[in-house]
Amino acid sequence: MENRKVAHVITSLAIGGAQENTIFTYNHHNKEKFKVYLLSGRSNCFVCEDYINQLKNEENVCFIKTMQNPIHPIKDMIALIEIYKFFKKNKIDIVHTHSSKAGVLGRIAAKLAGVPIIVHTVHGWSFHDRMNIVNKYIYILIEKLCARFTNKIITVTNIDIEKGLAKKIGSKCLYTTIRSGIDFNKLNDAYIYKTNQLKDIYNGKIIIGTVARISKQKNLLDFIKVAEKMLEKRSDLQYVIIGDGPLRKQLENYINNRKLNDSITLLGQRIDVYNLIQEFDIFLLTSLWEGLPRVIPEAMYCKIPVIANKVDGVAEIIKDGFNGFTTKPHDIHDACSKIELLLNDEKLRERIVKNAFETIYPDFCAHNMVTQIENLYETLSRPISR
Repeated sequence: MENRKVAHVITSLAIGGAQENTIFTYNHHNKEKFKVYLLSGRSNCFVCEDYINQLKNEENVCFIKTMQNPIHPIKDMIALIEIYKFFKKNKIDIVHTHSSKAGVLGRIAAKLAGVPIIVHTVHGWSFHDRMNIVNKYIYILIEKLCARFTNKIITVTNIDIEKGLAKKIGSKCLYTTIRSGIDFNKLNDAYIYKTNQLKDIYNGKIIIGTVARISKQKNLLDFIKVAEKMLEKRSDLQYVIIGDGPLRKQLENYINNRKLNDSITLLGQRIDVYNLIQEFDIFLLTSLWEGLPRVIPEAMYCKIPVIANKVDGVAEIIKDGFNGFTTKPHDIHDACSKIELLLNDEKLRERIVKNAFETIYPDFCAHNMVTQIENLYETLSRPISR
């Protein structure tokens, strides 16, 4: 039987968990069963060259330049037409969309092109409680409409299924949970070639770090405020943020005004993230909303104790006091208390990281994720006639 043709569609190849998930899936599909394509938006602001360099079979990668994150009726219509033409020309059998913009344009194009199987992965819903109520209503309405011609919606957390059903987006049988898999081999390689560059730079200080886009969602000003509070008590701590984003200038101004430059470092976007996080002593995530952030299982696998705001899918992986700690958003005192617990109790740290490792390994293995996705395709497949 001829290999089924699968097209993965994602809004951009900017740095992020959805992108890593999609690229890994694209690269590791069973080539004896599937011929795989990848469609992505591409603009100077939303592309990571490192991701592009990772792509195999680049002749099967198509960049839709008009597919960009901001809503733009004219560009969105042009992107829709381009995606539709791609599906028709290549006689795509399965369309699998990722992220909100691509999830809408890709699914509509697939429906118009008569693609037999349409799958969408929710890497975190496009709507959340902290957004404008009118925009939230519009996003929910669009998700409801697209769900009507979607064969399956994959979520990375069970709570996203509950959220979708609460907003009447499809029925329960439409959903399935497949965790966003982690490439443990990359983390193993990073550990083997681990350096002490951060420890050397900061003279052996205890490093409390995070990896996040500097955006409203990631709420990194709270990370800075936690650092500031803890530095009043201890001088042996160094705070590190890996990532970049639109609110970087705001953070820099706060750090400069408070004269915190010696103790808080913004490392910017790095391609050696897996090497750097090996040197963290504590991982702190201050997000206001999330799907299930991949940095948490990555830190757990690296045996770094994690403290994270208890939002959305975070509670599905962190059991407070068992394999990590959760805190309330904007509760600076609570976050500081959890940091002090970990710093002052070595046995607690050892127990936390042991339980955390067992929580995510091997369940979060990226190869398991691809197998589950392919099994889903097989379940949904029917004899295809042209």
